[in-house]
Amino acid sequence: VILQQAVEVRDDDTPEVLAARVFAAECEAYPAALALLAAGKVSLEGRRVRIS
Repeated sequence: VILQQAVEVRDDDTPEVLAARVFAAECEAYPAALALLAAGKVSLEGRRVRIS
């Protein structure tokens, strides 16, 4: 895991609505994580990911 993003879970969420909200967050996080990787700003130290 390089980046994580919090997603609100509402009492009235259906599985489909929650899945759509998670997917939207993933669509933001993945390009950001790839940009960090491409820029050489990500390193692995044991089981920890470091972002410089």
